[in-house]
Amino acid sequence: MLGVTSAGVSLSRGEARRIALAAQGFAKPRPKTKVTAKHLLGVVDTLGGVQVDAVNVMARAHLMTFFSRVGSYDVEVLNKLWAPGGGLLEYWMHGTCLMRYDTWPLFVWRMRADRKRHGVDATDARKALAALQQEVDLRGEVTAGELEVRTTKKEPWWDWTVTKSRLEYLFATGAITVGRKPNFERTYMSLFEAVSDHTVAARDAMDTDESRRASVLLAARALGVARARDLTFYIWMQAASARQVIKEAVADGSLLEAEVEGVKGPFYLHPDAARPRVVNAAALVNPFDPMLWRRDRITDLFGFDYVLEIFVPEAKRVFGYYVMAFLLGDEFVARVDLKADRKLKHLLVQASYAELGVDLDVVVPALAHELREVARWQGLLDVVVKPKGDLAERLASEF
Repeated sequence: MLGVTSAGVSLSRGEARRIALAAQGFAKPRPKTKVTAKHLLGVVDTLGGVQVDAVNVMARAHLMTFFSRVGSYDVEVLNKLWAPGGGLLEYWMHGTCLMRYDTWPLFVWRMRADRKRHGVDATDARKALAALQQEVDLRGEVTAGELEVRTTKKEPWWDWTVTKSRLEYLFATGAITVGRKPNFERTYMSLFEAVSDHTVAARDAMDTDESRRASVLLAARALGVARARDLTFYIWMQAASARQVIKEAVADGSLLEAEVEGVKGPFYLHPDAARPRVVNAAALVNPFDPMLWRRDRITDLFGFDYVLEIFVPEAKRVFGYYVMAFLLGDEFVARVDLKADRKLKHLLVQASYAELGVDLDVVVPALAHELREVARWQGLLDVVVKPKGDLAERLASEF
């Protein structure tokens, strides 16, 4: 039973954890039937957006985010939804995210802010952008490389030429949209290749303040219970822009003030948030999953310290390169560094670690089962556990 104080709703940490997990789709059982487009769209609806990431050590992050909630599915179903006219498109939310067409207009505040922030005043720059947009509109779908002649050697990381930067400006400001080639290279296309005139009109008609409010409430629904900094981080909105929105949302009941036992607040509870007594989740959660976006929130609510070590030099890594958190019930109980060996068809557990105090008799079989499910989904035949980490010996005995 949730308590109510003069400051609003009072939650234990356990209650807050379960609300947070339910809001992220982890309280629902996975489909028992074949996963359909409807199931995948349901995940996007729950999260607001699914972060797109190119790292393909085990499976690309966005693919894994869906798997964590619905289990094994045909990636081609997602690809069809992602194709022009399929129902999903990329735009900036927390990084670039897959979102519904009717979610895209909610971020018009960002499109308008980017126009001001990167205002193009020089006549020649405006003309260049207009010509580039016209070229994209005419070509249908095109890569940055197809629109320019390279005169310098390609750099390994952020290799943005003038043309690439201009294309990204047009994308950020909502003048064009993007897609992906089979090799995951970003393509650029006319807005009207992907979305309807009606969607564009809805975007253009939306008030900036209205769109900020809608974006904050989208984050609140996806998080269930969160602090102001959690809400703004979810949608990459500046705190100053959200402060008045949150204040007004509390005043009209769109958000409820809350306190969480033992955690510094204030927190804000979405009034429609599910409040389950029990969560029976079992899922591997990837580093770019919305559940893990705000690391200090996970530490405060779950007591789970998670650090993304991809950009940490190998010698200084504690747990590994591409570490996934294992969620069991309503706790994060272990972490595993995973890699797919496509040639040998092995899912490699490079390292595995248990959280302090967990029941290994419960955790190990559940983790082994989830690893088998992931391997099967990825077309891998075996799970190979390497002897690194305090969980490795026990986990290896399951295979």
